[in-house]
Amino acid sequence: MRRVILVSLITVSMGFMSCDKQEPEKAGHPAHESENPEVKVSLVNGQKWHSDAATNEGIGRMRDTVEAFAPDSDVESLKLVLDQQFVGILKQCTMQGEAHEQLHNYLLPLKSHFENMNNENKVKTLPELKAYLVAYWDYFGA
Repeated sequence: MRRVILVSLITVSMGFMSCDKQEPEKAGHPAHESENPEVKVSLVNGQKWHSDAATNEGIGRMRDTVEAFAPDSDVESLKLVLDQQFVGILKQCTMQGEAHEQLHNYLLPLKSHFENMNNENKVKTLPELKAYLVAYWDYFGA
């Protein structure tokens, strides 16, 4: 189990380092924090950040995976699939500037949601994870 966690942490770290880091865009408008206290994404005058198709599709796949998960199944297999999908989002990321930074603000808690899930807490954490994945669309869009 420790090996899986260590490999996940290394993979996520490499993914975040490989994302195209550019100077944040100067929006010229005051930023507003999200209304969902769990999501740490700032919006500009209530407008969604422009996101790339690969990220949108990756979040959609993660949501579909969680929704298709049978609650009586072992959560470890779900976590492995979600981790692969998460790494895919990082590898295909083409977002830049402030939108890219705000995406990271969304992705870090997402990773914690499924990494901290286990068979004992899945009754509570699965609905929370679903809600978090749905909330992506409140902050990002094409």
